[in-house]
This record gives sequence, C-alpha cells and structure tokens, in this order.
Amino acid sequence: MHCIFACVYIYIGVNINCNANISFNMIWFYCTCALLFILKTSSAVDTLLPNQTLKDGDTIVSANEFFELGFFSRYRNVRYLGIWFKKVDKGTVVWVANRDIPLAGFMGMLKFTDKGTLQLFSGNNTLIWSSQPSKTIANINPIAQLLDTGNFVIRDNVTGDLIWQSFDHPGNTWLPGMKIGVDLVTGIQRNLTSWKSRGDPSPGSYTVSMDINGFPQLYIADMKDKSRWHRRVGSANGVGFTGMRGQGQSGFYEFETVYKTREEIYINFTSLINSSFSRMMLNYQGNFRQFVWNSSKWEEYITPFQDECEIYGVCGVYGSCNINNSPVCTCLEGFEPKVPKEWSANDWSNGCKHEIPMNNETGYNFSKFSNLKLPDSRDTWFNSTMSLGECENVCTGNVSCTAYANTDIRDGGSGCIMWFSELVDIRDAPQGDDSGQDIYIKMANPTFGKCICDCFVM
Repeated sequence: MHCIFACVYIYIGVNINCNANISFNMIWFYCTCALLFILKTSSAVDTLLPNQTLKDGDTIVSANEFFELGFFSRYRNVRYLGIWFKKVDKGTVVWVANRDIPLAGFMGMLKFTDKGTLQLFSGNNTLIWSSQPSKTIANINPIAQLLDTGNFVIRDNVTGDLIWQSFDHPGNTWLPGMKIGVDLVTGIQRNLTSWKSRGDPSPGSYTVSMDINGFPQLYIADMKDKSRWHRRVGSANGVGFTGMRGQGQSGFYEFETVYKTREEIYINFTSLINSSFSRMMLNYQGNFRQFVWNSSKWEEYITPFQDECEIYGVCGVYGSCNINNSPVCTCLEGFEPKVPKEWSANDWSNGCKHEIPMNNETGYNFSKFSNLKLPDSRDTWFNSTMSLGECENVCTGNVSCTAYANTDIRDGGSGCIMWFSELVDIRDAPQGDDSGQDIYIKMANPTFGKCICDCFVM
C-alpha cells in the first residue's frame, strides 16, 4: 500500500515541479511496486499460494462469484471448512472438508503447504484434516484454486498437472461436472454420503454408490444394513435415470455413463445452459433428488418415487409394481405367478414365470413393454454404439439373452443393453408420467406349435 501512495506522491510532485530532483528509476520502481500489488490483490481472490493461510472469517471466491470457500457453522458452536453457493443461495453448502472432526471455536486455520497439501488446524495447532494427493509430483509449483464449478483444485502452476481436487471426495451433493463412480487406476470410490441430520454435516446413514457388475447403475444403501440395497436409482439414460420422476421434462441437463476400460467408470451430469445452477443431493433421510435454482428458490427437477414400489425387488422376477393398482404387484403380460397360492396372499417374493415355457424348439419373439423402470442391470452386457436393430439380432442369436433395450433415449435412442438372467425390480411409471423406458423381453413363439398342428390337419 505504501508503494501506491509513494507512486501517487511522486507523480504529483513531478507535475507540480518539473525541476524536482527525482530520478526516472525511482518513479519506475514505485509504480511497478504499485502495479504488482494491484495484480496480486485482484488475482488472489480465488486462489491460495504456497505457505498462505486462510483464517476463520476469511474466504476465497471463485472467479465469477458462483462459489465461496471458508468456515461455517450449523446450529452448533462448532465450525467446518466448506464450500457453498455464493451468487444464488449462500446457505446451501455443497462440500465439507472436516466432516468427521468439527472445529471447536473460531480459531481454525487452513494452511496451503509448498508441497501442495491443504492442512486444517484447530486453535491449539492440532491437525484436524488434510488433503491426500492423488499422485506424487517432484519439484512442483503448487497453487490451490476454487473454480466456478465448485471444484477446489490443487495443481502445478507450471505444468497444469492435477494434484488433488474436492470433486474426488464428494459429500452429500453432486454438482455438474462431478463424477460418481470408480477410478480403476487410483482406486478412488466417488460416492455420495448423506449428512447425519439437517444441521449436522458428519457422515450419515445413506450412500449413493455405483455398481459396475454389468451396465453401471447407481443404488442407495443404508449403512445400518449393508447386506441389501435400500433403493435402486438405476442407470443413466441420457436425460436422467430410468424410473426417476421428472426426466421427461429434461432438455437442460444431460446424464452420461462413461466407461473407460482399465481406467475409470462413472456417471456425470452436465448443464446445457451456462446460467443454470443445479445440484443433486442425498439428504439425511436417504432421499436422492435434483434441484434447480429458479430465480429465488430451489425447485425439485428430478425426484425419486417414494412409495411401496421403490422397495428393491418387491414384486420378484418378471413382476411389475404399479402404485395405482391394488395389489401393487402384477406379472408382466405373458407371465404368471410361480407360486399362485403365495401370490394370492400378497407374497410376491418368488415372482413370475413365462406362461409358455421357453425352449429352443418353440422359437422366440420379443414383446415390447413401454414406460417401465428398467430391471436391475447387474447381469447384463452393453455396447454404446450399437443400434436397437443390431441389439435385437445379437439377443436373438444368444440363447441366454432374456431382454434388450437402448442405453440412451436421446434423439430416438441409441446403444444396446442385454440381460442374461431373470428380470427383477421393475415398475410401471404412474399414470400421466413418461419417466419409464421401452424394453423388449424374449418370449416363446406362441404360434409355433399351432403352425405345426395345422400342417397335419386332414
């Protein structure tokens, strides 16, 4: 600051007294000093430099002021280091560093080391949390920066190599550009974990994770009972998730499954409108939904069905759940209960079977079922470049294939997913809702036997 005043003073002095005995070099020194100060002040808003600290009460803000990083509290006299929306709703936190160990009091401090590590200290200088680099880089020139995406990154300021990013360590919020899935190289599992309560960011009871045994799909698990899935979100189909309410109105967001062999498998969603703010959140009650900012408030955009039909596999194999029916479970057309006595007692666990048994002699055809939540995709094969016709041909030629569908429903549909086991966890979209998809299920040819008989009629 002294540099600026000195520069101004010298400039005025030179103009008032042209004979002032002031060298050009002195003027150059002070003015350069002032310019460097201004540049440093303006460029440091969204960054931390090596050995720089951030104290409680200070913040850094992304370039366009979309997000802010600093210390915050929620209903208790403890502090957390986190990131929240700044431009639209300052109260919405999207990431928390020290979820497991909150800070007591207002003396916390974040330090950025010259090794490229973030370290969070308490008031008595106890290390509370630190970032763990995804890879080791020698002779680095690290810089930490809060991006307009909400991602807090550490990178080499010379090479641009990424050292660490908050997007690799999600909390309860999924932002556009963030990946949910598995990094097969580093072993990083990018899962969502709910808060413990509305005001407690510590890890809660629910997680959203990716299953990669077949076509990748997301599921919600209750940490209290890890032996089963609490709810299956399903696979991404380009505009949302199969069976989640609201995807039919989409057009502003894209959901894409990316499968890089031996590298990573993930789902991400992208905003097609730069001015749009969105987030997907897993709340402390285990509900997973997308919110979009609408001028003054967050509105639900894609939401789960919260009813009996969301219980995983409630109607058994080849059974479909329709919340508008009573009872809610029925066999798909062309199927019948495996154990009719149990079915009439509303025990649907054993599911359904083909009315006409499948065998090689009868031949096959496919029945189209529309507006359904696609079945569990754990025992599937997929190809993102095949057409639906090619998919049918491959499924027809494989005796083990039980059904097929498109992996992506945008622009008339593309890609191929084939099932190789009995189909489970199917539901009908409610009346007036078009959130389901088409699926083609292999059936025995009902006319084959009749044809043979007709040929021998005298």
